[in-house]
Amino acid sequence: MLIYRFRLANLSPSGSVKSCRPGFFRGLALWTLLLGTAMASGPSTALASYFNRFEDRREAPSAFRLIPELHFLSTTQNFAASGTKAAAPGLSSYKRTEFNLTGVYGFNARWSAYAKIAWLRNQIDHTTLAGTTYGMGDQELGLNFHAWESKSRMSLDVQLQVALPLYSNTTARTLANPLLGDGTSDVTLGTFFTSPLNFSKSMRWSAVGGLGYTMRSAGHSPAIPWNLTLVAQPLEYGIYSKFSLLGQQATVTETTTTLTAANYTSYDSGDSFITGPLNSSFASARLTVGYQKSLLASYSLAATKSFYGKSAPDALTITLGIQWRFADSPTRKSPYTQTAQKYGKANKGFVNYSFEAKVMRANDRLNLIKIDKGSQDGVEVGQVFDIFSVAKDGVMSEAVARAECTNVQGNEAALSVKEYFREVWIEEGFIAKRPVQ
Repeated sequence: MLIYRFRLANLSPSGSVKSCRPGFFRGLALWTLLLGTAMASGPSTALASYFNRFEDRREAPSAFRLIPELHFLSTTQNFAASGTKAAAPGLSSYKRTEFNLTGVYGFNARWSAYAKIAWLRNQIDHTTLAGTTYGMGDQELGLNFHAWESKSRMSLDVQLQVALPLYSNTTARTLANPLLGDGTSDVTLGTFFTSPLNFSKSMRWSAVGGLGYTMRSAGHSPAIPWNLTLVAQPLEYGIYSKFSLLGQQATVTETTTTLTAANYTSYDSGDSFITGPLNSSFASARLTVGYQKSLLASYSLAATKSFYGKSAPDALTITLGIQWRFADSPTRKSPYTQTAQKYGKANKGFVNYSFEAKVMRANDRLNLIKIDKGSQDGVEVGQVFDIFSVAKDGVMSEAVARAECTNVQGNEAALSVKEYFREVWIEEGFIAKRPVQ
């Protein structure tokens, strides 16, 4: 449920404005080029479904993420073609409950894939159509490519996703049941640009922008789904929040002559524009509050409300969600749980160091480290540090990783790990030493 989305698994502190600017414009140019290519090559088929989610599904290498979500939607009004709100004729209530189970797997640093299973229940109270229907909804499959990433961890992802209905509107109409959806197959090619914003002792701020191009069957016109998300995320555990603006824009004017009546009527949804509208565009705001129990588990509550639309439903959606991650590579073993043979011997390199600082906080899942020295001690963005483990008796051991400074304040600095020498956790109290250049 997030869009403009800042990746939870791959963010690090942002660099200075000067150091980020060239990478930003390169990423923006690539984003624009990819979107233009997608729009130029796509056939004229249609606008995105109101329920198909458009969000970045990149996952860390060799990690599997399982996301069960429960959505509760309610509506009695529509946005007319003019953009004004109006009650749906004869509709007293439209309520939709949808359960989604999404699995995301990261094959490597570039490629991820996901699949979503959806089951839903619709309940309609209308003067001429009332009843409850349930069954499988629109299922999704997707492939994500991590196309570009700068030194300051700004990144660009390209994603292809397909939504397929596992229900029959013909059967629903024969039985005079409410529809479960439009019954169309949707294909979306999109890009997501991610940028870290700020980094503190316990929180990181980030933002993601998504823009896509959706094609649909049944003669509908193309549409552009979009989203913007601002995220405040704890480094390890605690409360997090996200604020998103998301929606879609129709690109081609549809008419009743381009679609059959069965494809554009909203009667089967109690005259709600949940299904069947022509030239539908909308914008919604979403607020998500959650608790990150650990780097591998989190829980969330979200509310999404439409604030603009043309031929679209005016709906409120409440979402309960859980995320579990199952990963081997992001979870590095502690040196205290390994034998000396497995952990390795002391650093054999002949390296001279001119500076030493202590690790105040570390997040191996995100490759982030914070040290207790900053600009007043001569630390600068771009400087390289070797990270040394420290035994329980306080004796410094060997170099376990190499990191680069990405953000500096007066008395502290943020480092991004570029290379691990040993498969270990970087822990509070480890030593960061700057090699002599």
